[in-house]
Amino acid sequence: MSQAREPELRYRDLLSAVLVGESVATVPVSAWRHYPILDQDADTLTEVTLAHQARFDCDFVKLMPASTWQSRDHGLNDRWAGDAIGRREVTTTVIQTPDDWQRLRRLDPWNGFSGHILRAARQVRRTLAPEIPVLTTVFNPLFQAVQLAGLARVREHAQHHPGALAQGLATLLANTLAAIEQLADLRLDGIFLVTQHAGRAMLAPEPYVSLALDSDRACLTAAPLPFNLLHLHGSDLCWELFLDLDSVVIHYDAVAGNPDPVRLSKRLAGGLATGPHPQGAMLNGSPAELMAEVTGLRRRMRGRPFMLAPGCALPLAVPDHQVDALIQAARAPLSESDA
Repeated sequence: MSQAREPELRYRDLLSAVLVGESVATVPVSAWRHYPILDQDADTLTEVTLAHQARFDCDFVKLMPASTWQSRDHGLNDRWAGDAIGRREVTTTVIQTPDDWQRLRRLDPWNGFSGHILRAARQVRRTLAPEIPVLTTVFNPLFQAVQLAGLARVREHAQHHPGALAQGLATLLANTLAAIEQLADLRLDGIFLVTQHAGRAMLAPEPYVSLALDSDRACLTAAPLPFNLLHLHGSDLCWELFLDLDSVVIHYDAVAGNPDPVRLSKRLAGGLATGPHPQGAMLNGSPAELMAEVTGLRRRMRGRPFMLAPGCALPLAVPDHQVDALIQAARAPLSESDA
């Protein structure tokens, strides 16, 4: 085993060291939350992203656009109705009939609402020091299709009108790849690719393979970015579809029905990112309880390519002192007896 590096190793150097399997004294850590309303404009999204990093000094920064940022320019309507983690809900879908999939158009990612997100990404990257990696959330084409049509209609069209749905998904993939290309040109360090439908409660493995797996892989390999994360949302996930992704960090929620991180990390070809359940000690425990949970997880994951990142997004009610406790526990060197 290689010699442990000094505890002050940070940012890009720390992520790179962990992901190639070096022994390090601390674990890369980041935590993020939505900023509803403020995520509707490039300037305000930039401002809150930079303020969040200035406050918490995470090892990497994740830009948090609204979940509809890739669908809004197709005519979808949405709102924030007080969701606990700041997500938006769709109020008017776009796809009603199979023919509507063929009417989806190729988009210029710099125009319309998506242009706000690219401009925010550009300004965040220009403002932060080069050694701080910057990622942004990208939603996979199937996620966008479900926003535009609803899951029930996607399922119906997959069964009865597969050609029309495939054409729509191809358009959404082309638009997603165009956006990723622009993010790479802006010198971002990775994407946080969200798939919300790889759980058996949403889609069984065979439909997911047919509708999404190839496009997920295309998004993750669209640009030579060093720190791509794939977020698998929910529980009872189709893990077998993603175990061979050797250049990707799998991020998942520590919820009931998901595997133990140590056991999962032994099966993955790449790295792993997870952390305390956002609805557990993060929200309802004391700082000491949260730090003990993080320290226990770090002990168990020591020596593995692991990044600490709790949940898809922190609940808005999580207080700053709990985020401080999470980061403090990530950076406290473990003793030799913890190896």
